[in-house]
Amino acid sequence: MSTPVTTTHTDPCPGCDQAEGAYWVTSTPDTDTWACRPCGLEWTITVHIPGQ
Repeated sequence: MSTPVTTTHTDPCPGCDQAEGAYWVTSTPDTDTWACRPCGLEWTITVHIPGQ
């Protein structure tokens, strides 16, 4: 059984540079998609899991 991973995003939005208001949208095994509440931009980041 695997342990759920809690993730936060602290980098600023690439569209409006707001650090507050980013929220997780969806994940694949290799990426997370985030969105920005202030400007509505969605972006994808590559997930690196330490030890794998």
